[in-house]
Amino acid sequence: MIRFAILNFRNDMMNYKAIFRFLFILSCFNLVFISSAIAETETFEEAYKIDSGAVFEIRNRDGKIRIEGWDGDEVMVRAIKKARWGGKLDNVKIQVLPGERFSIETIHLINNPKVSVSFDVRVPIDVKVEHANTSNGKIAIMKTHGDTNVESSNGKIEINDVVGNISASTSHGAISINQVKGFVSAETSNGAINVEGVEGVVLLETSNGAIDAEVPAIGNNGLSVRRWTLMFGQPEERNKV
Repeated sequence: MIRFAILNFRNDMMNYKAIFRFLFILSCFNLVFISSAIAETETFEEAYKIDSGAVFEIRNRDGKIRIEGWDGDEVMVRAIKKARWGGKLDNVKIQVLPGERFSIETIHLINNPKVSVSFDVRVPIDVKVEHANTSNGKIAIMKTHGDTNVESSNGKIEINDVVGNISASTSHGAISINQVKGFVSAETSNGAINVEGVEGVVLLETSNGAIDAEVPAIGNNGLSVRRWTLMFGQPEERNKV
């Protein structure tokens, strides 16, 4: 009886040790997996002198863009590169070309680098913001001057408190345009469009989503609206058509 009990005890201890070794190996594997899955990041921060009346443009490949006008005389650029699983930060380059046409561009050194770049840029208000583009990410522009073309292949577009005409298009995402001293056009393949506090509207188009817009004036070539809920006039006067 005693011998049988001792044998059972030894078997139980061996089982416990096997289970412990298995759990230890599993926990080590999880730590390696988690540490590899944590995104590697790198921050880029620079300030650049720019002449009054210069033109500004930014072209990103993967990541959001935020542009804000300010009363300084420099372009303040802050960008965060983030590498996803299997990506390397060195495979993406941020190129800044100062001058009368000030440009920022994200350059992929290989196909599908699995690295995103998010930009936060401050631009002097006397600089004309001409173009902002990203293939994947939200674009937000506020307190800027100049006729601006805004494009995203996959992401929301927000425009607020801008002086100049706005052309905004995205393949997938909502478009919101508010308080613009100029005419606007907005196109999205999938998302709602909201336009308020603008001088006029040229084009409003969505393949899937509502359009809610104040239209105080119409462009010289008329107004083109495709899809489905357009609201005219001031908020208290709107009528569905």
